[in-house]
Amino acid sequence: RMAARLEAARRQERQLNDELTIANEELQANAVRLDESLAELEGARRRAMLLADASAELSRSLDYETTVSNVARLAVPDLADWCFVDLDEGAGATRRLAIAHAAPSAEALAAELRAVSFELDGPHPVAKVIRTGQAEIVPEVTEGWLAGIARDEPHLAKLRALAPTSYMFVPLRARSRTLGTITFTATGSRRYGAGDLPLAEELARRAALVIDNARLYTELKEAKGALRSSEEQLRQAQKMEAVGRLAGGVAHDFNNLLTAITGYSELLAERLGDGPAGKDVEEIRKAAARAAALTRQLLAFGRQQVLQPRVLDLNAVVLDVEKMLRMREDIDLVSLPGSGLGCVEADPGQLEQVILNLAINARDAMPVGGTLTIETANAELD
Repeated sequence: RMAARLEAARRQERQLNDELTIANEELQANAVRLDESLAELEGARRRAMLLADASAELSRSLDYETTVSNVARLAVPDLADWCFVDLDEGAGATRRLAIAHAAPSAEALAAELRAVSFELDGPHPVAKVIRTGQAEIVPEVTEGWLAGIARDEPHLAKLRALAPTSYMFVPLRARSRTLGTITFTATGSRRYGAGDLPLAEELARRAALVIDNARLYTELKEAKGALRSSEEQLRQAQKMEAVGRLAGGVAHDFNNLLTAITGYSELLAERLGDGPAGKDVEEIRKAAARAAALTRQLLAFGRQQVLQPRVLDLNAVVLDVEKMLRMREDIDLVSLPGSGLGCVEADPGQLEQVILNLAINARDAMPVGGTLTIETANAELD
């Protein structure tokens, strides 16, 4: 009977040990599940904080280059060791808008990588993602893969210096258009998988909205500036139109007076003959003719008179204008007519006005006196 009781006690002990083993295994499994749940909760908390910080940064300003640079920095180091933002600006190649990294000693490499661009029809994943609008994950980077995407040996050297272990290339999409990509780069022991993609895509979606809105805002500002410029040009054109009409009216009335002066000077010149007084009257008539030419210019400015170009002897024009010029006593006027000078086709009144304007400007530029030389010569222009 004693042996039976001992055997029953042993069976009960084995049963208790088995139950304790099962309970301990269940406790360990629950602990593992609890750790996994806590890690998942911590990951969700960090993802939520990252998105909240990104939203705050993206809402600070409509200067999208600044805000996207801040978002790139927010992705480091929680989501990436390096983060690149490349945009398609319609020139057939990308432009690197932002770059962020976790290594303070990598500034020199960052400066080199900042100048990198990609042809949109090229093999690099950045270009491919822009073309397709679909994200790409490279879980494990190999030397062969790096060599396959490098543009040339210098670019391959930069990639080797970066020492990436994994990549996520995520499109920046807004209004059904791909604006560019955000590239999340892992180094060291970090590796990307499908579970990392939703957070990366949400961050890219928010950044794309900011870029698109900022571009629209910039285009709106430029359009408003162009509209203001057009309105100002219209106002100036209206002013010039009004001035032209006024100048044309004045010139028309003044031309009537010059007609009388010219007619009476011609009658007087016939009576006086070739004597000194007759020559003075002839100068009056020539001055009236030049004044009439000026009124023709005013009428042309007021769109009431067409120009009348004809073949002219430039030396003769300069000689006539020289008689009209009255320089200060401290300015000597020298005329050097060229020999064998070719003729020009121009409106005589306009040509005389050009010479007068040049002479007056030269006079005003010599406040202490000097020499004003009017010289004519043939010239060949390329």
